[in-house]
Order: sequence, then C-alpha cells, then structure tokens
Amino acid sequence: MRDFVMWLGAWEGMASRLARGWPPDGWYPAEYYREDLQVRDDLEAVVGTLPDAVRDEAVGALAAVDARIVGLTDDDAGRALATATGALTSGEWWWRRIPHPLPWRDAPG
Repeated sequence: MRDFVMWLGAWEGMASRLARGWPPDGWYPAEYYREDLQVRDDLEAVVGTLPDAVRDEAVGALAAVDARIVGLTDDDAGRALATATGALTSGEWWWRRIPHPLPWRDAPG
C-alpha cells in the first residue's frame, strides 16, 4: 500500500507540473517524462494487489489523476517520446500521450 501511495503522489506531481507548464522554466527533459510514465506502469502493476478494503478508493484516486493527464495531453501514438528517448517499452495509453508544446523541445537558457 505504501508503494501505491508514493507512486500515486509522483503521478499526481507529474500532472501538476504538466498543468502549470513545467515550472520554473517551461522545460522538462524527455527522460524525466519517460520516468514518470514508468511510475504509472508501477501503479498499474500494484493496484491489483491492494487489499479489497482500499482497492476501490485507490482505483478512484488513480482514475482521477489519469483523467487529468488525459485532459492535458494528446495521443500521438508515442511518436514524440520514442523519437526523443528511443523505442517505448509499453503500449499502455499513458505512453502514447504527450503534452503540447513538448517540454523537452527547447532546452532553457
């Protein structure tokens, strides 16, 4: 359960950075974005192992963050991230979604 809560917090943090335009400078490396998507993979792996007493609430919390991510991104089939970081390791929906503009496109300064 502790891992789920920690990873959900990280996933929510990514959604917040995305919503605020990647503060403080509007830039976010593609490798960090990829790491955030791997956190979502971790969430997917652990949610099914949660105790019944908390699973519904956990799934609801995850769905709320997922909906926020979907609302802030577009589906490009993973092309932009794969171009920046190499082949994608997952076909899950979150791996196919990218923000606009791409935060890794122009390095700060």
